[in-house]
Amino acid sequence: MKVIGGSTIAAILEKSPHNSPHGVWTQLTGEKNLDVDNEAMARGRAMEPLIADYYALRHPEYQVVEHEPVFHPDYPYIMGSPDRMLIGTESGKLEAGLEIKTASSITQDDWGMEHTDEVPDHYWCQCQWYAGLLGMAEWKLAVAFGVSFRPRGKSLHTASILLSSMRQTLQK
Repeated sequence: MKVIGGSTIAAILEKSPHNSPHGVWTQLTGEKNLDVDNEAMARGRAMEPLIADYYALRHPEYQVVEHEPVFHPDYPYIMGSPDRMLIGTESGKLEAGLEIKTASSITQDDWGMEHTDEVPDHYWCQCQWYAGLLGMAEWKLAVAFGVSFRPRGKSLHTASILLSSMRQTLQK
């Protein structure tokens, strides 16, 4: 099913650095593949549970829970896939949504200071989309900066030889 979700709304509003209204149109009409994926996106999905757990540690006032995709009751082509929802620890009520992102340290300046609402426009659009879809007054962001994975060529065997050499040097 072709839908307009949190990731595409910024492109439709010309706020996305990754897509355009025409790009969304080509995806929705089938002219372009909808299944776009890259290393950064895969890394973000893998890191999401860890970032959610860390957010929960830093914010004991919330229970951080997963949420299923949501479709608008009147417009089935409008949907959202919130990363997490925040339930008040004391109230037991749904209090906010949580969008989780990983970002390059190069783009860190695109974000405001911690605890501000200064975020890149495309993420702001995504959060507003989810908040509107779920009727929430508040949506929060948890961002991990500088997350990268760079495999190295050295093997464990080589490392153990280096360690042995270092020990011998230190014993002299």
